[in-house]
Amino acid sequence: MVKIVHKLEILSIVILIVLIILVVGKYYNTQQTTKTFNTPSNHNFVDNPEWKYLWGSLSIENNNLIVKSSAFIYSTNINRTNGNFTLKLKNYNGKSISLNSLLINKSTYTSCVFNKNYLAITNTINGEEQVLRKIPLPGQNYKVVDNTTLIMKTKGRYVQCFINEKPVIQYKNNPMSQSGGIGIKINSDQQTSITSILI
Repeated sequence: MVKIVHKLEILSIVILIVLIILVVGKYYNTQQTTKTFNTPSNHNFVDNPEWKYLWGSLSIENNNLIVKSSAFIYSTNINRTNGNFTLKLKNYNGKSISLNSLLINKSTYTSCVFNKNYLAITNTINGEEQVLRKIPLPGQNYKVVDNTTLIMKTKGRYVQCFINEKPVIQYKNNPMSQSGGIGIKINSDQQTSITSILI
């Protein structure tokens, strides 16, 4: 009987801890403040699209956008349907970088994911990621490194991803909305330097 009571006490404590974690996490998420910034005002960057970010450390240095480590930046006031979204990197040594298009908000968008080990096209819907297509990295020439150009092309329900203007992965029947904004997600513990963002 004592053992059963003891087990029930432990179970109650575990449940209490889980509930506290959930409540604190929910509170933290609701308290996050959306910040804004401007890209350099030159022909290498799309005219100020009111960029926003929830996390990350950003700065402008020598007409480059500097991302100190990981970051997720996006703009919803650009409503695009078909076209290219191009990102030019000067310095990069991260785990993955994603170009996001058809972006409805910070939780819903389509991505070209350029990972150190694979390439993928995904949809994120209300914060839940769905993989549409994923392939192993075809070779070292497909790694994202310094001075790499990344392109995401959308046309209707067709999505295609490029590295240095070479097509690397595509998906033909994307169920996502066919218009929306753009975004960039970087997963890195080192600095990334972006020299151009164009649409």
